[in-house]
Amino acid sequence: TAGLTFDGSGNLWVCDPGNSRVLRYPAASLSDSSPNGPEADLVIGQANFTSLQTVDWSKPETRLSKSVLLQPSGVTFDPAGRLFIADGSNRLMAYVGPFRNGMDAARFAGVVVNIQGQPPRPAINEYSLFSPETAVATAAGIFVADTGAHRIVRYDPFDQWPEETAVLPSPPAKAVFGQSDLLSFKANRGATQPSESTFASPTGMTVANNELYLCDTGNNRLLVMPLSGINLGPAT
Repeated sequence: TAGLTFDGSGNLWVCDPGNSRVLRYPAASLSDSSPNGPEADLVIGQANFTSLQTVDWSKPETRLSKSVLLQPSGVTFDPAGRLFIADGSNRLMAYVGPFRNGMDAARFAGVVVNIQGQPPRPAINEYSLFSPETAVATAAGIFVADTGAHRIVRYDPFDQWPEETAVLPSPPAKAVFGQSDLLSFKANRGATQPSESTFASPTGMTVANNELYLCDTGNNRLLVMPLSGINLGPAT
């Protein structure tokens, strides 16, 4: 397993990357002491509990699919109860309840569509994600640990995302932390040593008491960063 979280009702949600799915375990079952433990009552990313969809991820258009996941690693909820899953195809998937088995995502972030006849966009930009590991969602926005680009990016709250189009299916990130701009991607901003404002392969994170706790994996450390609304300050 990888990331996990609890929803507002105390249900446990667990990423099952090897089976490319996320499972929900109802709160009432978590005290089950039987040898097999509690049973999941809902699955996302697969049609049912026994299926394993065969998907050709080598095709770029597959990343536009809202019905499948690839090796999900992080899961979180926003204050309105919407579910967000970071998956291995460089996406952040957004699901709006009521939740049900095999449901499609409502939207996704991180997918860039290049327009035929126009120069391709830079690989790292405000619309792209590169190996995101997890996310946290607050009333002010959605913060994503974009591991491969050594940064955290912030999106507007889900209900403020611009309308999805064929050319721009993903919302743009509105801010970046750990890099000087949304086009940069070097570990520790290219410096030989880290600082209180740079990361190398950030992975897990959570928020408590207006502080963001970040596993800065490539630098072998845990950072505690003050969070005030849309602003994330240098680690203290």
